[in-house]
Amino acid sequence: HEMKSYSNAIQFYEKTIGLDPSYYQAYFNLGLLHSQRKEYREAIVHYQRALGVKADDPATLYELGKAYEALGDDNKAIENYSKAITKNPNYSKAYINLGNLYMKNRLNDKAIELYRNAAVNDPKSFEAHFNLANAYRESKMYGEAIEEYNTAINLSPMESKAHYFLGIAYRDKGLFEEAARSFERAISINKSLWAGHEELGMIYYRRIRDKSKAIFHFERLLAIKPNHPNADKIQDIIN
Repeated sequence: HEMKSYSNAIQFYEKTIGLDPSYYQAYFNLGLLHSQRKEYREAIVHYQRALGVKADDPATLYELGKAYEALGDDNKAIENYSKAITKNPNYSKAYINLGNLYMKNRLNDKAIELYRNAAVNDPKSFEAHFNLANAYRESKMYGEAIEEYNTAINLSPMESKAHYFLGIAYRDKGLFEEAARSFERAISINKSLWAGHEELGMIYYRRIRDKSKAIFHFERLLAIKPNHPNADKIQDIIN
């Protein structure tokens, strides 16, 4: 049924273009349809045709960047996200995607700048603050990271990954009680988050020195992930 509705939509837009070859929205929508079907090469053709009608359109440049990124062409993706930002300096999503590519390529300073721009342009974007926090943490800027994780959590309190990585930032800053609280919150939201139990086990065992809590979390860890690469060592601690 879904396949049929896609085919119908594609036929409709192709017919529309036949009647009006300068109809930008039809090319753009065809690009989106092909992208949704992961047919990125076809999508790129339609986005480029859309740009032929409406040059430098930021939304089209952004979607073109996404299609190139999906094909693994980071350079073309960076080029199109950058053009989208030049045409619309408030384009938060383009800043985020461009920041993600710079993070992937270990260019943390550039990523931080881009995520900051995203957060300024869309202060209510969880993704902008969360990604900025991750970039700060990777750069060992733990105070800034903690602040941004807390902002992200205020925007979306039930995102377990934000609590988990806040715990990592506290741990790396040597604030183990705060780290434990963040990990506890993460596993209360996501019961299957084995990494949270692992972090708690280690903190209670090595840092806070609460053996019973350490054993509880190590047991939970092995119950969720029995094939853990360090299962034998963890079992030794439990015993």
